[in-house]
Amino acid sequence: QSYAIPLRQFSKSSSTRIINKYEVTLMFGKFEYIIKANQSLLPVLEKCLKSLIEGQNDWLDWLCEQLEKIQKPYCDYLPGYDLIKDTEQRLLKKSKGFHQFCERTKEAMYDDGMGRVGLRELLMEPDQRVTCYILIFK
Repeated sequence: QSYAIPLRQFSKSSSTRIINKYEVTLMFGKFEYIIKANQSLLPVLEKCLKSLIEGQNDWLDWLCEQLEKIQKPYCDYLPGYDLIKDTEQRLLKKSKGFHQFCERTKEAMYDDGMGRVGLRELLMEPDQRVTCYILIFK
């Protein structure tokens, strides 16, 4: 949100544009769906755990259905990750304004107690989560 929302807002006007709307959408367009899927995982797991504790046996089929829904945004995001990464790298080299924006945002996030999280790390996070989710279910 620290990167996507401001860049989206800035791209609407030629006087504030850091990168164009297409590039913003390319890099961040699928993040909203990933965030929603990620937020829905905990309630799904809590419901399954409650069913398991109560001795109900119907939770596994339901869990599989829910996981299929949760994984869809990741399946949509991951094949395009290389293009997203290449776009980010190209913009950092090509656009001084984009580079400065990323550096300022990283510093502001640090000041807010989030650590120095760069855009590249945030763009890679969905890819890393898939591995974590696989480990959870093993």
